[in-house]
Amino acid sequence: MLNYRFPPAGDFAAASTTGRADIGNHAHIALEENRGSITLETDRLFRLIFDSSAEPPRWSELGIALPDKGWLQCRSIHLKYRASAREPARVKAALRLHSTDGFHDHFADTPHDIGTVATFFSADFTLSPRLLDQVHACDLHLFFDNRGNILDLHDLVVSGFR
Repeated sequence: MLNYRFPPAGDFAAASTTGRADIGNHAHIALEENRGSITLETDRLFRLIFDSSAEPPRWSELGIALPDKGWLQCRSIHLKYRASAREPARVKAALRLHSTDGFHDHFADTPHDIGTVATFFSADFTLSPRLLDQVHACDLHLFFDNRGNILDLHDLVVSGFR
């Protein structure tokens, strides 16, 4: 079994970007370039502030690289996180599988509807040797709806089961 626990908010670098910003610990925030901005505040918790432009971005995300090659030997990967938002928001979790041909986002079955009260959400990703054929790395991505909002991430854990 492998585990990744989101570090405390203070371990990340506060950032603001109109494209992509590395925030530390194999993590980044990003959105379609020049279509708004994402700001990360790390005072007491991990807070993402989304500002969309007149033409909102088609995508915005938090990406976490899972650099240990052991993740690719897992039969399933389980995500559990706790989040809240100033206004209701939708989050889609995906496991990004990298190969020599590029990448493929393996989305969770259902999106998560984040409310104003901190709530736990989870997603399971089943992996097979056929799916992982030619894959050399994987990341976890949380894709956010693309409008102005504030989202607080209180906790996040990824577990891999062999």
